[in-house]
Amino acid sequence: MEPYFRPPDISARAKRRSLAWVLTFPFVSLSCAAVVVAGALSLWAGEQSVQELSDRLHLQLRERIRGGLAQYFEQPKRATRLFLMALNSELVSPQNLQQVGQYSWQLRQAFDASYINFGLATGEFAGSGVGRDGLIVGERSAALGWRYEEYRADRLGRRQQRLGVYSYDHRKEPWYQAAIRRNRPGWSAIYAWDSTPEFVSINYAVPFRDRRGQPIGAIGVDLLLARISAMLKELNVHPELTITILERNGNLVASSNEQPLFVLKTSEQGSTLERITARTSNDLRLVAAFDHLNQKGGLGAVVSPLSETFQVDHQTYLLWTSPWRDSDGLDWVIVATVPRSAFMGQIEANRRVTTLLCGLVIVLAVFLGLVMARRLGRPVQSLAGAAGQLAAGQLNHRAETFDIRELDELAQAFNRMADHLRNSLIALESANQTLESRVTTRTADLAQALEDLKSAQAQLIQTEKMSSLGQMVAGIAHEINNPVAFIHGNLGVLRQYIEELTDCLTLLGLTQSGAGSGAIDPAANATIDTEELTFVLDDLPNLIQSMEEGTRRIQEIVQGLRNFSRLDQVDLKPVSLHDGLDSTLLMLSHRLKRYSDRPEIRIVKQYGDLQPVWCYPGQLNQVFINLLSNAIEALDQAWQQQMAQQSSGETARWTPTITLQTVALKTDQGPQAELVIQDNGIGISETIRHRLFDPFFTTKPVGKGTGLGLAIAYQIVVDRHGGQINCESTLGQGTTFRLRLPVGQPAADPIA
Repeated sequence: MEPYFRPPDISARAKRRSLAWVLTFPFVSLSCAAVVVAGALSLWAGEQSVQELSDRLHLQLRERIRGGLAQYFEQPKRATRLFLMALNSELVSPQNLQQVGQYSWQLRQAFDASYINFGLATGEFAGSGVGRDGLIVGERSAALGWRYEEYRADRLGRRQQRLGVYSYDHRKEPWYQAAIRRNRPGWSAIYAWDSTPEFVSINYAVPFRDRRGQPIGAIGVDLLLARISAMLKELNVHPELTITILERNGNLVASSNEQPLFVLKTSEQGSTLERITARTSNDLRLVAAFDHLNQKGGLGAVVSPLSETFQVDHQTYLLWTSPWRDSDGLDWVIVATVPRSAFMGQIEANRRVTTLLCGLVIVLAVFLGLVMARRLGRPVQSLAGAAGQLAAGQLNHRAETFDIRELDELAQAFNRMADHLRNSLIALESANQTLESRVTTRTADLAQALEDLKSAQAQLIQTEKMSSLGQMVAGIAHEINNPVAFIHGNLGVLRQYIEELTDCLTLLGLTQSGAGSGAIDPAANATIDTEELTFVLDDLPNLIQSMEEGTRRIQEIVQGLRNFSRLDQVDLKPVSLHDGLDSTLLMLSHRLKRYSDRPEIRIVKQYGDLQPVWCYPGQLNQVFINLLSNAIEALDQAWQQQMAQQSSGETARWTPTITLQTVALKTDQGPQAELVIQDNGIGISETIRHRLFDPFFTTKPVGKGTGLGLAIAYQIVVDRHGGQINCESTLGQGTTFRLRLPVGQPAADPIA
């Protein structure tokens, strides 16, 4: 046998080349890796520069747009405040509509508003602004027949030439209705003008109140959306940058690329305005950006400035989004898109060169790696083959030696490991045999202990059965003894009657024979006519009937015993639960009768229409006896408590009652039969109720019970029949046991 440890050959080891020498040349590729890292860092720096430039541009653009919007949308607020001050200070009279129109003209010139409106709830209206025919002033009043007239105005807002008369009621306009409804300043929804539907605007309106603070009209200032688009175009900082303002629902508000914001559709009923959304826009870049935002939660999820990228036709775009709100209800989203190539021209060129160089270096590194793998792969594969032979059980297989010093030392260590493993396996097999012997011995001990446990359990169950059987035998003996004693007593009377009848018949025979001979004994004739013979003849049928009643009672008890013994079988068969209950009640009838001062226990049967149940009848009889015996004992204790609580001379009105109820159920598991056994006894406390079905748990004194009755009942119902049993009880009111049994034949006995 080879020695466990074989020292290496020093002279041969000195001739072999080092693994470090073998790896020296491949590690030249690290320089190429450095080039790749440098290129990657350069690209990363370029990306960072672009990102910083993008962030600065986004911040600059966002601040300029927000400032422009804030300034533009502040003008109608200032105009309405001045208008209200003029009205409240009576500088302008709301009844002088021409003066109101002229004042609104002056305000429109001071503030860049498209139209300034003033309307009362009574129908009067005056305003000025941009119209189809240029700058106009308008009025609607009772003096004009509640028609709306437009006039061309001079530079001071004075009416010059009437341009037209229209049917117009400002009270139907969205800006007026919104101002009256909310009763505070705010913005209306975007809408088109009735007279010029190509004009799309948004209105800032404030309610005009009387001295009591009640709204009697409204002042509104219109801003055309086209002005907002023009402002965005002026704020644009890059020719390829597109700025769009959207409502939260996706409708376009303004755009810097002059794309249409609405479609004007003409029909026989007139012109209608249809808003264009970001999805229906002809700007493919905006449509793609909108789809990208919808994937992130939609415009409603834009709550802070964000900078992202998205793809359109294989081109990358920068996407800048920012929410814009004001204090009076406007809630829009600013969306800006710009091609990433606008910032990445030179960087992309440098990236292509760097990528090409990195690719060449990677190809070279791969080539070097293949050479090194081939150089090291053969020895490693040889060691792997030796390990496979060792794993296959060939413990005497040896690894070959190599010309690389480190790998040769590895092979030597492998061979030493194989020797050690062989010795360990031999020791392990010996230990395994010893362990198997111990396991066999321990298994036999456990099997014997299990058999002893089963034997003890069977003895306990048999003890419980004998206890129940003893109670039944005592009751049956008592039940049979009464009719037997009665029949036995009547037999003596019957014997006496028969003797008297025999004597009478004998005398009667003598009398008849004497009459034939002509000599009749007067004494014998007197004996036959006595009243005693009449009484015997009258009482004899009653005596026989009472004896028949006693024998019938004995026959019923015997029949009940036969039924009970017929049900006490171990075979699985379909059985009527009602027969089992009735037989059990018959066996316990002596305990149900009145004794001492306790009244007779009333049995209430509420039997349903049940089909026979596949079960083990004898086991179910044991369950019925246990449950009914417990109910009777509970009623006895309840009666004792009732009597203890009664004052002297009073009679308890409580009637002990056991209710038996059966119901046919249809469940997901199939048809089931439910049996309810309810008593109005003393009840069970919650603490005891939770332990009712525990083995050896009993509340009776020592020697009065085994504590196995309900545990066996639970095992029979749940384990043997796959049913359910539970207890419901209220202390002082009674107890209810509820059993559920499957009706159909089980597939297999759950417990052998």
